[in-house]
Amino acid sequence: MEAVDIDKAFDDLVLIDQIESEKGYKDGYEVGCREAAATGAGLGFQRAAQVASEVGFYEGFIQQIEASLNTSGASEASNTTADSPSTPVTDPASSERATRQLRRARPLLLSLRRLIGQLPRHNTADSDVTALLDAIRAKFRQLCAVLRVNPGSSEQQREISF
Repeated sequence: MEAVDIDKAFDDLVLIDQIESEKGYKDGYEVGCREAAATGAGLGFQRAAQVASEVGFYEGFIQQIEASLNTSGASEASNTTADSPSTPVTDPASSERATRQLRRARPLLLSLRRLIGQLPRHNTADSDVTALLDAIRAKFRQLCAVLRVNPGSSEQQREISF
């Protein structure tokens, strides 16, 4: 017959609640970590898709404005009357305003493109995406103000916050 340590038997009996509680905590912690990782990955993917959509909007806006500016610049140069080839059809004041807007918009377009290019393609601990997105949004608003365009609803921009 095996010798039973009576002190150990009583300790196990008295401390059963604590032992089971610690075991339950350990099991629950492991399950929680697995579920939190899955939830975090899903949430991260969702936020990344929202940011990518917003940045894609900015890039498309830049391309459209550049194409429009290039087209308007080329058409102004070739837009003359049949009677007088050197006289443009457009109003000189609006042409001057458009030229001024073009001069002010080009550096902003380049700056906005540069800021978008600085966005990290992969998640890194040392990159401050929030500050960079704020700078991109501010530059975009500045560009819209210079061009005197309303980019549409900013509802999408309000949804994305960190």
